[in-house]
Amino acid sequence: MKLQHTILVTLCVSLNVYIGNAAKTIGSNDVANNTAPQQNPVGNTQKSEPTEAESTNEENDPYHTGTPFSVHKFPINDIEKVKSKTDSGEIYVIGNSTANEVKVKLYITGNNGIAVSKLEIERRLKAYYNLDIDVNGKVIKAHAKETDLHVPDNQRLRIAFVIYTPEKISINLCSDQGDVIIKQINGTIVAKTVQGNVNAENCKGTTQNSRTAVAIGLYTDQGNIVIKNLEGNVKALTDAGDIWGNTLKGYLFAKTDAGNVTLTGIAGSVSAISDAGTVSVRMTEVTGKVSASSDSDDVTLELPKNGKYALDLKCSESLSAIGLTNNFVAQISKRKWVQGKYNGGGFSVKVRAEENIWFSLV
Repeated sequence: MKLQHTILVTLCVSLNVYIGNAAKTIGSNDVANNTAPQQNPVGNTQKSEPTEAESTNEENDPYHTGTPFSVHKFPINDIEKVKSKTDSGEIYVIGNSTANEVKVKLYITGNNGIAVSKLEIERRLKAYYNLDIDVNGKVIKAHAKETDLHVPDNQRLRIAFVIYTPEKISINLCSDQGDVIIKQINGTIVAKTVQGNVNAENCKGTTQNSRTAVAIGLYTDQGNIVIKNLEGNVKALTDAGDIWGNTLKGYLFAKTDAGNVTLTGIAGSVSAISDAGTVSVRMTEVTGKVSASSDSDDVTLELPKNGKYALDLKCSESLSAIGLTNNFVAQISKRKWVQGKYNGGGFSVKVRAEENIWFSLV
């Protein structure tokens, strides 16, 4: 009798352990696969099952850490554009020359990056947000928008998109509160944020119908703009922030209302403006007009000495001009202005500074 009792207890314990482990396995699979049992899809989304590599911590994703809320894959087919918008969160778009699909990773946290359970995220999405990730004709759309104008602060979500695309594609991105980052895209690029930084790297801007149209437009109301290794007609505007650029071929219009403009390795034509900050431009090749101005501070301009220029430099304080030789025909006031032709004249070079000008030919 005692032996039977012992066997019965052992069987019960083993059964409880098995059931407990099975429940844990099911629960962990729900989290890993980003699927909640018996839950209806939230918003107008087309969700796809994550692969095993995508369901774990994304060690191969340098643009965002943690497990994505969901992953969506779309065949390239005739896709020409990706449009993404979020009220609060970052947007990353990364091009790949060998990509045969567009992959959208969705990362969601609580406001200010606070961790929130998946079930709680789904509840808030259903109550306060419209999540729309789908294909409309030749455009892939990834949008996250608040549907309630009075979402409680403790109910807000931070919704970020990480999007992998082929290199040859056009993009239109907008975040109200978050950074926008673009890498390795060849196409028409528009990137906007109200509060955040905009970064564009290794991109070539193209337009279908005009050589003079803006091919890469980078805009922020409150944040910095960083451009690196770009080609095309580029416009960079910020109301309150710095603009930093390194290596650009084409035309660049860069303006900040309150910040500095620092550009190096520019080959082409440039217009650099700061209403309240310094401007520094170093060019490797000049193929068009050059202008640089600051309404409140210094301007530094460096040009190749083998070029041909029509110089017009004026400032309110003092002017330093290095490299002007016998090839320069003009009148010079070393204190405040320089005007004339260098190497017989050529591209217009206009500089205005409220304080000092540092000009050099190298």
